[in-house]
Amino acid sequence: MRFLYDLFIRLYYGAAWVSQFFKPKAKKWIEGRKNNFQILENFAKQYPKNIWVHCASVGEFEQGLPVINALQKEFPSYKILVSFFSPSGYEYAKKNHTELHSIYLPIDTSRNAKRWYNTLSPKAVFFIKYEFWHHFIKQSKENEIPLYVVSAVFWKELFFFKKNGGFFRKSLRNIEHFFVQNEESQFLLEQIGITQNTVMGDTRYERVMTLRNENYQNKIIEDFTQGEQVFMAGSVWNSDTSVLLKIIKRLPDNFKVILAPHEINHFETAKLEHLNLSFYSKKVNPNSKVLIIDILGILSRVYRYANLAYVGGGFGGGIHNILEPAVYNIPVMIGPEHDQFIEAKALQEIGIVHAISSPAETSKTTRKALSVPNEILHANEDYFAKNSKVSEQIIVFIKKQGILD
Repeated sequence: MRFLYDLFIRLYYGAAWVSQFFKPKAKKWIEGRKNNFQILENFAKQYPKNIWVHCASVGEFEQGLPVINALQKEFPSYKILVSFFSPSGYEYAKKNHTELHSIYLPIDTSRNAKRWYNTLSPKAVFFIKYEFWHHFIKQSKENEIPLYVVSAVFWKELFFFKKNGGFFRKSLRNIEHFFVQNEESQFLLEQIGITQNTVMGDTRYERVMTLRNENYQNKIIEDFTQGEQVFMAGSVWNSDTSVLLKIIKRLPDNFKVILAPHEINHFETAKLEHLNLSFYSKKVNPNSKVLIIDILGILSRVYRYANLAYVGGGFGGGIHNILEPAVYNIPVMIGPEHDQFIEAKALQEIGIVHAISSPAETSKTTRKALSVPNEILHANEDYFAKNSKVSEQIIVFIKKQGILD
């Protein structure tokens, strides 16, 4: 199985190398790794006392920020290196968090992993939620460097729990400790003999609470909304468009609409042009009905201007971050593809999130979301408050282990 794993890693790299000639994202993926070890060596020489945190992309980075911030506060003598798999995560961190040291993660080969640990010699390693790279995990164990997985979540369909998943289960057993989101994840790990786990919850609650409490103002948004009610659809795909049109049609006349595509360059606006569009990056017409957010980095903060939200992806591969709008105590609508998202189930039970089971149910669901009673809003506020202390608990656990001085 290791042979097949290594073969897959190399084939993936080969495919990315070929794709760089016609896909800009693939080119960034390749180019960003060219001087990786020189960057790593420079960092290690300057900061021999360090902690390594790995995030797949933007979402995991945002999820990891509460832990990163808590580590910096509690252990100020350590510098933190944050690695990324994707260009979007790396570029987002470099632009918005210049206080951190960011780098691309090399492909997961035995040679790369050995060189990485020999060069960096981190005191501790944190992987955020996903990405269980076999060789990097193995080297952490062989170098006796504890590796922790933060906000991990598992479900029974994953390959770790299949009959032929022994190779991947072996990797998991080399991890020092899992801070998992829920009891189901804990149960699944313990079924395969992994008892080094604690149910801690999801650090994203803490992150969105921090964002909500920031002093943020956006004159472009304020001039566009002009104090009217706002419906905001975030991280939307083309597959969401037909449902969005139905929602917009059902809204009262005093609603303005803000749409934030998940991938700006691939979102088709043709079906929306009859609604009198404006674009955030251009001169915004305050008389427009719909404002398209065609820049990155402001979505989570702009939700504060909304009275009703929709989070995209639910009519495709799966919903995006519903905590970002829900933390502002506004009703949130999503599509049917959300079964593997713990927070979706919890927030539906509270009554703040409403799932549109099919396009035909859009009008009915919109009507229900527009009339959420105050007691649900209070329950939602309490729920977020109770789930926003995860990083503190992780730091307490780390301090008890005595690995960081």
